[in-house]
Amino acid sequence: MSGKEISRCILFTIILLLNLEIAFAQTKTLPKLTSDAAVLMDASTGQILFAKNMQKKKYPASITKIMTALLALENGHLDDTLELSHEAVFSLERNSSHIALDEGERITLRQALYALAVASANDAANGIAEYLAGDSGEFARQLTQRARELGALKTNFTNAHGLPDEDHYTTAYDMAKIMQYAVKNPLFCQIFTTTRFEIPPTNKQKETRYLNNANPLLKGKYAYDGIIATKKGWTADSNHTIVAAAKKGERLLIAVVLDNPKVKDLCADVTALLDYGFNHFREVSFSLTKEMIAEVWPQNLAKGEFVLPPVKKVTRLLHHDLNVADIRKNLFVKEKENEAKAVLKLTLNLRRGSHLMYENLGAEMLTLDLQPEDLEEAARPFNFKSISKILGRLFLGVVLIVFLLRLRLFIKRRRRKKALARERAYRYRYQHRI
Repeated sequence: MSGKEISRCILFTIILLLNLEIAFAQTKTLPKLTSDAAVLMDASTGQILFAKNMQKKKYPASITKIMTALLALENGHLDDTLELSHEAVFSLERNSSHIALDEGERITLRQALYALAVASANDAANGIAEYLAGDSGEFARQLTQRARELGALKTNFTNAHGLPDEDHYTTAYDMAKIMQYAVKNPLFCQIFTTTRFEIPPTNKQKETRYLNNANPLLKGKYAYDGIIATKKGWTADSNHTIVAAAKKGERLLIAVVLDNPKVKDLCADVTALLDYGFNHFREVSFSLTKEMIAEVWPQNLAKGEFVLPPVKKVTRLLHHDLNVADIRKNLFVKEKENEAKAVLKLTLNLRRGSHLMYENLGAEMLTLDLQPEDLEEAARPFNFKSISKILGRLFLGVVLIVFLLRLRLFIKRRRRKKALARERAYRYRYQHRI
């Protein structure tokens, strides 16, 4: 084997090892999920850090109760009394989760909410629906409408509890959007992390009800440190589902995992997602520049003719193995409200494909207000300031052109003189040689 062939083999081996190292570095940090759909979201910005079939339609099961509780907290009064109807009690499947509420039994909305979250009580869910909307059908319509207002555009609810229905579905992304809003309510977080709750005797029940939360993230071997709200669900149609919000330091993450046949694998997946988000990302921030804004708005103003308004700092989470330079920023006018104001949309994406995180880093909406004096100048096509700038630039351009022409002429003359001198010297040497 020649020296060149040996060098080529060594070079090939080095390249191969480097590629293997990169591949290993990526696979060792990426969560490997067995669930069919999942998403990991930064709650503060809505940025998606990891996604697997996040827009795929899935049956939610009891995680529906997150939306039910949210609507109750927004529109109900905790000390109001609910009275269970015949429909609320007896429309449920016999083997579904409940706390054995009876027809005509009265409990408070507060008690119903804790029964909903702690014991996953479907009868309590029906009671809440009737209390808020009169019947379960109207309540389901309100659930769907409110969910879509929160950005859950591919979700449709037909009941308050999540029991199987072909038209009752959601996506991992939609449930993350719902949870992102829900965790802003401290009482919601308190209810959905409670492990034990008691309902004292009622008009139909002489004994105290003791409720225990079976959510594996709150206690036992699958408990996760930092959980601030969580709800798990299961039906034969949906398999195991879970939504969890966890906070460590200032970072609040939301993990949604759907459609896993085994509860231990479901817990492994949600734990892997949260660990991935807490351990492999750092916060980066940047602001818009005046030049970026001037390129898109307003078109009739030159750069420098408006004052850059205070713009909030844009913050994102970035994988440790990536750099800020890997983020591509695109800015464009989303809409013009009037001649003095525009809504700008800043989109953020990774410049190159990456298996380390979700490539779409989301978008920011920013409002640009022109200063009144700048708007006035823009409205006057022949104002002195604009003319001065134009004339100044023209003058500089003319001076530069004249200078370059004179320089070119000077260089040509020098070359001609040198050529004549060389010709005279040659003739002189030739004549004296003769």
